[in-house]
Amino acid sequence: MFRRSLLIVLAIAAHAAIGASARAATVPKTDIKIDNVGHVIIDGVYARPAGGPANSTNWGPDLLSGVIHPAYHIILHLPPHGPCTYDLRVTFPRPGNGSAATPGYFTSDRLNVNICRYSSLAFAGPPVGAPAVAPLRLKITNGGHIPVVRVYVVPSVAKNWGSDRLIGLIHKNHYIHVNLRGTGRCMYDVRVDFQNGTREERFRTNICDVNEMVFVASVATAQNRPGAPPSPVVLPAPAPAAARGLTLQNAYRVPIVQILASPSQLRTFGHNRLRSGQAVLPGSQFHLDLAAAGGCVWDVKAVFANEASQSIYRTNVCSRGQAALIMRGPPPGRLLATGTGFYINHQGYLMTNNHVVYGCAMVAIARKGSSPLPLKVIGQDSTDDLAILQEPAVTTPAVVFRAPAQRLRVGARAVALGFPLRDVLGSLIVTQGIVSSLMGTEGDSSEFQMQTPIQSGNSGGPVLDRHGQVIGISVASLNPKVAQTVENANFAVQATVAKRFADSLGIQVSSGSSTRTMSTADIVEMNRDRVVPLNCYN
Repeated sequence: MFRRSLLIVLAIAAHAAIGASARAATVPKTDIKIDNVGHVIIDGVYARPAGGPANSTNWGPDLLSGVIHPAYHIILHLPPHGPCTYDLRVTFPRPGNGSAATPGYFTSDRLNVNICRYSSLAFAGPPVGAPAVAPLRLKITNGGHIPVVRVYVVPSVAKNWGSDRLIGLIHKNHYIHVNLRGTGRCMYDVRVDFQNGTREERFRTNICDVNEMVFVASVATAQNRPGAPPSPVVLPAPAPAAARGLTLQNAYRVPIVQILASPSQLRTFGHNRLRSGQAVLPGSQFHLDLAAAGGCVWDVKAVFANEASQSIYRTNVCSRGQAALIMRGPPPGRLLATGTGFYINHQGYLMTNNHVVYGCAMVAIARKGSSPLPLKVIGQDSTDDLAILQEPAVTTPAVVFRAPAQRLRVGARAVALGFPLRDVLGSLIVTQGIVSSLMGTEGDSSEFQMQTPIQSGNSGGPVLDRHGQVIGISVASLNPKVAQTVENANFAVQATVAKRFADSLGIQVSSGSSTRTMSTADIVEMNRDRVVPLNCYN
């Protein structure tokens, strides 16, 4: 039930004053937030005014400088052209190489987007399991104090290191990009030589999943080459406290938001070693200096942004001077989280919270007594914590959204349906209360507060009014440590915000207006088959 707090919320201007005449005019805002909610970087963003030829391949220049890493976003300012509607395209560096207009590049298009009405778009990238080839380039970063003097990057099938890829030096926290265009391979060997005579070599690294590698100078020198027997590693005298450290590489699809480490004899993981707001992105590394007073053997735990975790015990940080751990996340197929979803129209589209599906390799309907039914993720919005899924090729019942003209009022009845604590309760649960505030936490107008109790697993379920129509989507309950004396402080995303998100994806929700007051029992009976339990699998 915890909301993901990794993203930094940026303020954007709603209007721009133009002209200096006595009668100032305003133009529609053209800021658009591009949110990467998938597991692959976005490396291109294109925009053009809507209404052009449907088969046109002219997308104009790339508006993106750099890339958008998973779980991050940027805000772009589009050149105003009068109307508010744009066609937008983002590109991902797999499963192919090329340009935005040629086959092979994975692209995601949104057509006729009214950015004056909705200014945030979420993109999830290619599906998990799509065929992968090498990205266009590999980022090599120096994470230590000793400059890098040589860099070698070769396919793992190569029999030697080839030529040095570096001109000059890579100083602390600086990096270079090694061009890999056209290689078509994923498995690479990488060698970095440092100014102090040491080197680090990594063999058979899958750079289709890891597009950045961070190196830190070690006290040991290894002379291994692909296909050659390993040379003995000569270690100096025990390293001083400051040199004993640990390097964690994030090989999982979502960022690491906590790193806990402590000496094994303490039998506790200790405190978080990351600064507030810091994260280790997929493909990146984090270097941790460990005090000698803590001994040589440490336990380490990584907590990911989707609340999954991985623990590694009894790592000796002294035997090699600098230990390296690869954090791959939970085993494939493990159940990561449960939640609730509900059908929003008759074409099999469902709505839930983004945090229910974030970081999942597969999201499935998990009806009791049936095999999990996989769903397709259509769109995700991390800002408002919403996601839309689809059960393909079916006709489904749908929960009806209340017409926007019917204003939500404080004191109105609020009925929540969902599957909380499913491992204990196991069935659809109904709770009832009233709307207690039209604002969420910290004055967030996209949510409302209610006294209707919700628990872990309610996330993504519908909140209904006395007519059995959707007024919100259950999202969170207030942390008891924060709430203290506040009783039954629970929150839901406003139905108007959810409908606006669906509209941005071109998906129509079932909506209507009714004056017939229904009993809670009748509301449950009417919507029982329209609300489903969801499972998130790694």
